[in-house]
Parts: sequence; structure tokens; C-alpha cells
Amino acid sequence: NIVLFLMHRKKIHIVTDGSKEIGFGHIARCISFYDKFSELGYKVELLIDGEGISRNLLENRKYRLIEWHREITLLDFCKESVLFLDSLIATQKQTDYMQQLAYCFIVIDDFRRRSYKRAFIIDWTPNVEHTGKHSHNRHNNNCLLLGLEYSVLRQPFTEPSFYSIREMSALTVIMGGTDVHGLTYPLVKQISISFPEIRIYAVLGPGTPDLPECPKGVKVYRELDAGQLKEVFLQSDLVVSAGGQTLFELAALRVPTIAIKVADNQEEDLTGLMTLGFLDKIFCWNASSLSEEIMEKIRFLRSADSRKKYLSDFRFPGIGKGLDKIMERIQHYCHESI
Repeated sequence: NIVLFLMHRKKIHIVTDGSKEIGFGHIARCISFYDKFSELGYKVELLIDGEGISRNLLENRKYRLIEWHREITLLDFCKESVLFLDSLIATQKQTDYMQQLAYCFIVIDDFRRRSYKRAFIIDWTPNVEHTGKHSHNRHNNNCLLLGLEYSVLRQPFTEPSFYSIREMSALTVIMGGTDVHGLTYPLVKQISISFPEIRIYAVLGPGTPDLPECPKGVKVYRELDAGQLKEVFLQSDLVVSAGGQTLFELAALRVPTIAIKVADNQEEDLTGLMTLGFLDKIFCWNASSLSEEIMEKIRFLRSADSRKKYLSDFRFPGIGKGLDKIMERIQHYCHESI
């Protein structure tokens, strides 16, 4: 196929960022695309602006640490390649520069909703296709893939494994890759005091400090890969999680979840997942009564009947199944660009 032949000759540079301040979620989801592009035979490289990034996260993948936020012309070597961008903090000016460089420009934009020309735009925020938030990009020869049917998860979370409701014996606390607000230890400590009969798994990301002490009944995991994290979730009867990409992984497994918003850019995903019936309330990290509210919610969800009812209206079998659909459209789109 001449289209695939031409595409395979092209290099794909995935441009992203990550740090303790903004987290590593964008890098994690870029890895899903990196692995798929590599599987299809493309030459792929990650270009990451950030610090404190776990080498385990990038193991066996080609990458460079490059301060492209500071000086966008550092990306000039990408001229005429396929550029794939996933960044929360890239400016419109930086994005415009990258579009001019690229032979083909692909972007995940689920918060800033910048303006694009001749771009392939991905946004799997629940219900975004009905909001008009990309109306300014419906022209200029853009190709839009919007909505949860295009959601992408790390490979282990796309395999058919689901949690079965049972009596509660284990609970997980996971506050993202960096736990920027330091919520893990206070929550774990309070849960262990309030529910001493429940096993607690504390999952720490690469940017999360060690716990000052390990309360009784708590098992600590650090920097789990996707397969290991999936197993911990499936062993848990309830998960207390920060908002972000982890919530989509939990939704795919149908594990009962209490979600805490730790950043403004998580609002839409949380609201969308609540509309779909995966959540019934959004907790906020800076609420003065957060600990008490979480303990009350755990108390309510201790019974199997309560958790079954909690998820009784949640139906979305296609969550996390969007990667193949996206790849088909990318190949078709690049064919049109040629």
C-alpha cells in the first residue's frame, strides 16, 4: 500500500511535558500512542520537556529531554516529520510554530482547545462532541475525533477484566504521579484509623514523596507499571483517586471509585463521568472537611449492596477502546495530506 509505505518513511515525534507541578499523565497517555505507532512500524521518538520523570515510565522507548517550552526552535529538527502534541501548557504561539514545522500535525487537546489548521484533533472528554467547544476548529481542514468512544488507555486496561462486587476487604488510595497537594498520607492515616479491618494499598507515583510512616494495615506500592496497577485495582473493593487519566482506567475496570479533583483541568472529565453514572459526587482537594467527607463516603460504600447500586446506572462498554479507531483515521487523514 503506497500510503502506508510513505507513512512508514516518516518519523513521528511525540511532543509532551511533565513535572511535579503538572503531573505525568500526559506522558503516560502518549506512551500508548508511542507503543501503537512502533507496533505499526513507524519510527517514533518522545520529546519531553520536564524534570523528575521516572526512567521506568520510559523504559525501552526512544526519548529526549528537551526544553521546548523555553525555546520552541529547539524542535526545528522535526521539520517535515509527523508531529504529535499532548501538552497542557503549550501556548497558541508555540502550537502555531509546530504546525508550520510538521508534515502532518496531530494533537490531543482536551482543555485549552487552541486553534488549528490542517490538524488532526483528538479530545475524549465525555460528551465534548455535544458542547461546541471545538466549533472554532470545525473549519480550516481539520479532522476532529471527539467523545469517549475515542478514549485511549494503556494496553492492560483495554483487556476484558472487570471487578465483581463483593464484601469490602481492601481499599486503594492513589493521588496521581506526583500528589502535588500531599493528600496520600493524611488520607491513608485517617482511613487506617477509621477502618482498621480494611487492607489499604497506597500507590505512590514517581513524583510522590515516601510516607512519613506506614500505618498498620497499609501496604505501599511505588511506580507500578500498568499491568501491576491493574492487578491492585482489581484486588480493591473501593479506590480513592485523584482526577485524571486514572479515572478512565478505573471506569474501564468498573471498580467503585471516590474521585478528588486536584486540578482545574480535571473538572470536565469528572463531570462527564458523573453524568455517565460512574461517580455521584466530585470531592475537591482544598475542601476544609475533605477527610470527614471521604470517611463518610467510605462508610456508605462499605456494603456490597451500596457499591452495586452506586454503579448500577454506569454503562459504557467502549471506554478505552479508541486507539484503533484513531489510528485508522490518522492513516486516512495522512493519505489525504499527501
